[in-house]
Amino acid sequence: PRVLHRRYGGASGGLLLFVDQMEELLTIGDAEETRAVALALGRLAGHSPHARVLLCARADFLTRLAALPGLGDELLRALYLLRPLSPEGIREAIAGPARRKGFHFDPESLVDELAAEAARAPGALPLLQFALAALWEARDRSKGRIPAAALQAVGGVGGALALHADGVLSALPPAQRRAARRVL
Repeated sequence: PRVLHRRYGGASGGLLLFVDQMEELLTIGDAEETRAVALALGRLAGHSPHARVLLCARADFLTRLAALPGLGDELLRALYLLRPLSPEGIREAIAGPARRKGFHFDPESLVDELAAEAARAPGALPLLQFALAALWEARDRSKGRIPAAALQAVGGVGGALALHADGVLSALPPAQRRAARRVL
């Protein structure tokens, strides 16, 4: 806190620390690391007027994160839940970034198809995100469009990740491929 006060103590600003996928602290970190990070984040969030801490985590991890020493009280004090995207919000999340870069989906009904896929199953947004990243790579740069054929080429929303994983596995040498299949 003293260093932050010296560095950001002026009226013109402060520090914003953004941590995405905070649940990985619980799934990847060992117990001592998890405890140390939670204490540091809690101290930063609760004791520094010049710092803001923004943590993003899946809802199914909130109780475990709230139980962490130093972080739990701060987490509960400032909890903000995001509701699921509306159908129009999903459409904008699909088409908006491409539009801002001067690209469009061809045909426009492709946006509706992608949005319907995302709405069909709970937990489909990460698959949609992966498919959209693959579509962006497959876009027609010369015509400023993302064609429907590109969606089939990447395996669709449900198959883009599987197609990518198959490609990664097939690129491995045989011994590594066998080891990866055992792990998976």
